[in-house]
Amino acid sequence: MTLLLAALLLAQPSAAAEMEPPPEEIVDFLGRRRLCLDLPAPAERSDFHQSEWRRLACGSLASEEQSWRERYRGNSGALAWLDRDPRDFRVPGIMVSGHDGPPATFVHRIELAGTENRGPTPFHLSIDSDAENGGATLFTASWGDVPARTFRIDNARFPWLDLQSVDTALTTQGANAHLRVDLRFGYRRFYCAGEDEDDRPRLTIRFARDRISAAFQDRTNCATRSVDLPAG
Repeated sequence: MTLLLAALLLAQPSAAAEMEPPPEEIVDFLGRRRLCLDLPAPAERSDFHQSEWRRLACGSLASEEQSWRERYRGNSGALAWLDRDPRDFRVPGIMVSGHDGPPATFVHRIELAGTENRGPTPFHLSIDSDAENGGATLFTASWGDVPARTFRIDNARFPWLDLQSVDTALTTQGANAHLRVDLRFGYRRFYCAGEDEDDRPRLTIRFARDRISAAFQDRTNCATRSVDLPAG
């Protein structure tokens, strides 16, 4: 499906780039409408395609579109995006990539151990996304003389946590000393513009000496904002 999306996007005419940008609040609607049309016919859908139909709320698009048309009545720029062929939708400047090869794996548990970059301080990190019968993910980390501590997140709130995207950084100097853990979760949109090829939201957890803090980068209508999680 990734290759199909990439091919479709690269084949689009340049007219979208000449249009005024769509109102920010309808970007996700336009993207979902386009992705729903890429799904096979109902009789040909696999279980994955059925789950995508539900995730994208394809069945509610008609009523949503009517609501947007009523809201933007008289706004020719917004209505032009709603009138445009859904398959032509893209945010100008989009970056796409494809994958050709064996199916990707979904990692449920990882362990990382190493040292501070250009320093002797060791760290250890384990992430288990199958905790509590698959209902939670536990992050357990220690570094230097800081003992192991665990931070829990609810898997229902952070679906499709990608343990293969984990990035770590250890800073041991000053009052801001901490082990930082970044990773992606959720779904790719394929229609968000930007220099970052991976448009999924990002979860960040910081294991400082005296506390654990966490935040995630929420993406709505291709815009980002930082949301703090309760301190651990």
